[in-house]
Amino acid sequence: MKANQYWWHSQNKARGQGCTRVPACWLPRGHRGNCQPRYERGDYVKAEFPDEVTEIGQWMWVRIDGYDHEKQLIFGRLDNEALNKYEGRLNVGSEVAVSYARIREHRKASEFEK
Repeated sequence: MKANQYWWHSQNKARGQGCTRVPACWLPRGHRGNCQPRYERGDYVKAEFPDEVTEIGQWMWVRIDGYDHEKQLIFGRLDNEALNKYEGRLNVGSEVAVSYARIREHRKASEFEK
């Protein structure tokens, strides 16, 4: 199944017909039902973390340790320092759970290498 997902993701992206609701969803734009992203352990996602005090959010990178497609959550560790204070709750290496709705970008670890 993963080979088919990869092929469809590549085809949809090449044609400009990839899903725009969730980064890395392998289904075509306008599909019905839940998105089905191809997140894997070791991938990185850029997620939005809201600040409850200032209401100004910050986007930070999270390295994926696991995921739950049914609940639409990824689990991982924060991979960069927070500019906002977050009262010491978010630091490099903090374990977090992130909703698919808060994910803004998805990259493979190899994309960060030169």
